[in-house]
Amino acid sequence: MQLSPILAELAQYPFTRLDDWRAEARRNGIEPIDFGVGDPREVTPAFIRKALVAGIDERSSYPRAVGLPELREVIAAWLAGRYGVSVDPAVELLPTLGSKEAIFSFAQVAVGQRRLIAVPEPGYPVYERGALFAGAEVVTVPLREGSGWLPDLDAFDRWDELAVFWVCYPNNPTGATAPLSFYEELAARAREHGFLVCSDEAYSELWFGEEPVSALQVADRSNLVVFNTLSKRSSMTGYRSGFVCAPKPIADALRAFRPSLGQRHRSSSSVHRSRRGRTSSTCSTCARSTAASARRCCRCWPRKACALRVETRRSSSGSRSTAHPRRLPAACSSTGSCSRRAPSSARQARAM
Repeated sequence: MQLSPILAELAQYPFTRLDDWRAEARRNGIEPIDFGVGDPREVTPAFIRKALVAGIDERSSYPRAVGLPELREVIAAWLAGRYGVSVDPAVELLPTLGSKEAIFSFAQVAVGQRRLIAVPEPGYPVYERGALFAGAEVVTVPLREGSGWLPDLDAFDRWDELAVFWVCYPNNPTGATAPLSFYEELAARAREHGFLVCSDEAYSELWFGEEPVSALQVADRSNLVVFNTLSKRSSMTGYRSGFVCAPKPIADALRAFRPSLGQRHRSSSSVHRSRRGRTSSTCSTCARSTAASARRCCRCWPRKACALRVETRRSSSGSRSTAHPRRLPAACSSTGSCSRRAPSSARQARAM
């Protein structure tokens, strides 16, 4: 029996190998310090777990690859609050099963006449593996401490062959961040040479020092594709909930491609809003009534600062809906009197 030669040629997936080594160490009476898969140790916030349970209906149905409109609107509102960018939820956003599956499969959409994909080294192995399974050629771009763990763009000389250039900031595994000027320069090269910049921003809410920027903040996003996920920022690795933000031609291609993969699942959508339920909200500090726009009007820190308290209502069908957009650093964006600020440590951040 012949199997995929690519699978045969690839080494064992690194984290699977680490799992094997860890199991062997424990069999030998050694309790290792685990630097393997980045599973958060923090508890998933209770309101997320409750919302998941509340969103389970008596009957399930096949989901649609485009995801629920309510979820896309929540994502767009979060991007506006976090980065000050405006994206069209109906055109530029697609929910995903976390970010890994979307990253792995993206080369199958992006690779055409150009078959070269640039990946950072060191970096997440899925960039390379997804490219190889799509029949692409992979070139590694070294990251060096002397350059702040940023790729040396002037040293790269295959721009006109490129289909995709992968970046990841805050960086896995170094923790480095990239300035907006880096994204602007890379985006300009992408427009000039006709390739896509893919920015993996899974760690956007984990940083030391200054708050990281996003590739979405560049002036011209026409060649930029951004991937993000709730896995790390909200201790939700098992929930598999993320999104892709892309310009219309790329987003349309993904909408045409992804139904073949059987996406998207319902459960992670219910964390944000039940399909039939309706919510009303009140800010517990500034008492601002937010009604159906609860996720947009106030992005405040959920503890001692201003925080949205969402009331759960039953719809006529008996299903419940719960939403609780706890927010990250920066000031409250409400047009009311609240102007409190959140702590700057993103390690304290939790879900939308």
